[in-house]
Amino acid sequence: MIKGCQKRIIFVKDTGSDYFEEAYFIMKSDKDLPFAEETDIVKEAENIVNSSMGSTAESGKKKIGARTVCFCIGALIGAVISGILFGIIF
Repeated sequence: MIKGCQKRIIFVKDTGSDYFEEAYFIMKSDKDLPFAEETDIVKEAENIVNSSMGSTAESGKKKIGARTVCFCIGALIGAVISGILFGIIF
């Protein structure tokens, strides 16, 4: 049996996600944690929820990955080179 155990929990009900309905955050019980306002802690929890969805809080749009950008640039360069070669041959 555990006596004197206390956990501080932050509960985010409306995450705005299609995947998550609720989120629970259990805060560290270290006494060395820097002092923070309650609003700062809630904002941090919301940032964690938003980052796990792959979106930013400001825009709500998904981030485009580096691989996607590289693929699009490569496809564009390939199309331009193919067009030039097609023009030279014919």
